[in-house]
Amino acid sequence: MKKNNNPRVIPFFSNSDDNLHCLQACVKSVLNFYFPLKKFSNEDIDLHTLQEGGWSWFPPTVIWLHNLGLKVHFYSEFDYKKFSDDPESHLKEAWSHNRYNLELINGSLKNLAKIQKSAHEMLEANLWTKKSLSTEEIVLELKQTNKLVIGKTFHHWLNGEYVDTHPHYILILKEYSPGKWAIHDPGLPPIKNRKVENTINNNSITDDVLIVEGLI
Repeated sequence: MKKNNNPRVIPFFSNSDDNLHCLQACVKSVLNFYFPLKKFSNEDIDLHTLQEGGWSWFPPTVIWLHNLGLKVHFYSEFDYKKFSDDPESHLKEAWSHNRYNLELINGSLKNLAKIQKSAHEMLEANLWTKKSLSTEEIVLELKQTNKLVIGKTFHHWLNGEYVDTHPHYILILKEYSPGKWAIHDPGLPPIKNRKVENTINNNSITDDVLIVEGLI
């Protein structure tokens, strides 16, 4: 595996017109960074991240990048152990009624059995820790130039609106200044090297974080 010669020149890719591929855009950046000489088609990325026409989940991406030979670790307060045992019951327990219905309407549950399988594989490989990383912990990770960070947030939060609506994936590049991230925001609209507040309502804007680094 060959890593990009300039470790902080991180490629940028846009979400697709269907506005369902923000995670896949971040994955493209990761793949292009660590495997600059290898081509991955959009179809390959959709297949391995289980993008099947709804909102995306992290576990399939965690497993695929791990299988590609990258060292990855996923941090989330969401209880993937309970989810892997009984996904439907845990979602109804962990999510509000409104959140559950919103995810259902937007296709998050259409391939739930496949997501459950990925979550189980993630647990078996010890790739998940049940915690949220603090801003300070993410800053420390980003100081290691071989590491990339994908975060899950809500699209409105990037605009300073504390609204629990459309989940959104971003690539965190660095701490731009105290209290601000520089990110690749796939959109829509796509914004390269965007500057955003790293907290909202006294909470981190990213509850779920995937740390990626080259293994060999």
